[in-house]
Amino acid sequence: MMPFERAIDIRMGCLIQVAATMIWLVPLDLCTAQDAPKAQLSRPSAGWSSSWQFGGRTQAATRLSGGGRFGVSQFGFNASLGYQEQPSNRIAFSLSYQQRAYEFQSLGRWMEAQPWEQVHFLSLSLPIRRQLTPDWSMMFIPTLRTMVEDLSDADQNLTGGAIVGFSRQISPKLKLGPGLGVLTQLEDNPSFFPVIVVDWDLSDQWRLSTGRGAGASQGPGLTLSYDWSASWDFLLSGRYERFRFRTERQGAAAHGIGEDQSGSIYLTAAYAMLPNAKLNLFTGGHFGGSLSVEDGSGRQISTRNYGFAPLIGFNMSARF
Repeated sequence: MMPFERAIDIRMGCLIQVAATMIWLVPLDLCTAQDAPKAQLSRPSAGWSSSWQFGGRTQAATRLSGGGRFGVSQFGFNASLGYQEQPSNRIAFSLSYQQRAYEFQSLGRWMEAQPWEQVHFLSLSLPIRRQLTPDWSMMFIPTLRTMVEDLSDADQNLTGGAIVGFSRQISPKLKLGPGLGVLTQLEDNPSFFPVIVVDWDLSDQWRLSTGRGAGASQGPGLTLSYDWSASWDFLLSGRYERFRFRTERQGAAAHGIGEDQSGSIYLTAAYAMLPNAKLNLFTGGHFGGSLSVEDGSGRQISTRNYGFAPLIGFNMSARF
């Protein structure tokens, strides 16, 4: 497993150089319009508000098919500035940064050296939520992003897309509707994926919703939450993750494409420290995953599968 300290070796000069290329992170509770669980951040009143998040996680060393192991240490932060006209109408500007530090061991014939090391994810998004009619609401999330091992390549490896979803107030406790997402990929066809927009109060304590999974993962997923007390919530969330990024110009996979894709599941304990600040502690893992390396034109060089990869982490957030 890679030491966490190594994951904070950021080149600040390069960050300033590519700050204008930063991409998406969905603000908390964007996809839902009903009251949040008690341990979630309090909803802002009409007007301007900002939210801040930071956190990290460590994935244990995991076996790769064909031999070898790999581990990942990760940290990231997000800043969002939003304007809310009324509880169901909101627009926000969101910037985020994430760094994943990979450590490979005993790869054998797959790669003589590490195919990649530290990968940077930068994002910018403009999430919008609107109440269209008394029963129908819409969310629209355009995004621009770059995923690179060398930050000097950030402006030459931009991808983007959008998620749009509609939901109908079927009953006082249920909002449900369809959505669609499209994201361009480096040296690959765009990805199209369906989105289910749901906000369902199963009981006074149980809730099923489309959401971020309490900071454990990027983008919308599906979360089952339990309102245990005024300060504590417990959440079970899952989603599918796919990251394609440009590797460095030198090394075992020089200026090629790296990809890490898997399903993921997280169990989170969310603690409301203050009405506008919370702490999330989570554990879980990736499953059914694969790592692959492609050359600069997108031709696959090699791929390795991996099973369950356990992880643990934390996330802190505040809204003002």
